[in-house]
Amino acid sequence: MNRYIKSIAAASAVSLLLCGCSTEADNGSIPDSTPSVSDTELLDEAVQPFKDYFSGFLAKDGEKVLFSTTPQTYIDEMKATGKYEELLSQTVDSLIPVTLGSWEEQYGDNVSVEFIEITDSSRLSAEQLDLAELCYKYGYYDINAEAEVAEGFEVKFRYSISGSESSVENELTNCFVRIDNDGWKMLSITAADLEQFRGADSIKSEENPET
Repeated sequence: MNRYIKSIAAASAVSLLLCGCSTEADNGSIPDSTPSVSDTELLDEAVQPFKDYFSGFLAKDGEKVLFSTTPQTYIDEMKATGKYEELLSQTVDSLIPVTLGSWEEQYGDNVSVEFIEITDSSRLSAEQLDLAELCYKYGYYDINAEAEVAEGFEVKFRYSISGSESSVENELTNCFVRIDNDGWKMLSITAADLEQFRGADSIKSEENPET
């Protein structure tokens, strides 16, 4: 089951923060489509966690970074079990300064991140929403909490990172999901990546059989 246990916050850092040097290749996971009017309105809300994530980094606001990717039920469970302060400390004292330092080396001082536009999108199917719930169940810090995923999108979008010396534009594909009674969160994986969680419940049961 260890292949399922990973920190999505850490995944966010890898997929978003370290991709400033190149544009992500099209993995073909999003079909060509034109969103409906209602979807277009929802998409503006759905991608807000991306903006919050990076504004949190630039403001050195660890809680904003964590809240953009982590369901409230998981935050509450981490606080109850004493894990939250450690994770917050790691985010503020390590992840954020290392990332900002890397950006400043590449782009110069006064770094900014700008969301440019959505270039493609697709609604997640009911099956993919179930897989997203398994992603939370088995991919978030290995804690005893769950989140009910109400809807979601896989979104391809463009953004830029700029500083006093240089700038770069990138295109990235991420899933964004809405959690019941919580709001939109960013999953730093594609819809295709959700497949790794198929059958996770069965694997977990096999590894921890009832005695």
